[in-house]
Amino acid sequence: MFISHDDSDHHGNLHEVMDACPNATLVANWFLCERLKAERLDVAPTRWRWIGDGDTLDVGDRTLHAIRPPLYDSPTTRGLFDPTTGVYWASDCYATPVLAGAPTVADIDPEFWIEGFTMFQTWNSPWVSMLDHDAFAESARTIEQLGVTTIAGAHTPTIPSTHLDQAFTMLRAMPTTPAPPMPDQAALDQMLATLQ
Repeated sequence: MFISHDDSDHHGNLHEVMDACPNATLVANWFLCERLKAERLDVAPTRWRWIGDGDTLDVGDRTLHAIRPPLYDSPTTRGLFDPTTGVYWASDCYATPVLAGAPTVADIDPEFWIEGFTMFQTWNSPWVSMLDHDAFAESARTIEQLGVTTIAGAHTPTIPSTHLDQAFTMLRAMPTTPAPPMPDQAALDQMLATLQ
């Protein structure tokens, strides 16, 4: 069971899955296990497997590569690349909110995708605005040069091959892309008034 990082929406059912699958191994990294131990990690260390950024994991019929995505909100974050299919699991990176379920980003309005992508990247990793644009672009190319055919992740529809170039271009631009304003107290007051 691979845990991408220590946000509760990514490990919330960890104990239930590990209890239901007594032969399963928890695939994480040292820092993630340390941070989860502070909360409650009731999985015996004999069932742990640590992989760091750049490490590989033999899962029988293929070898997966742990590669940190260019943007993240937790220092424990790792993505997984499957070179046999070209699928990269990007955790929270490349994410965009949607109004309703959609199989791929091709199934949502293009402008909505661009705006949502910008919002999610800049809000989830606000430090991106402090990065040198060229240095970040070079870091982002680490993923681009893998031979990715599809990006899957949390908080987003799948990004198919037809939309990868645009996703890569948008991500490289994040250091110089202004973050949209977050909802403020006036927005909360309006929501509460609507509910009443």
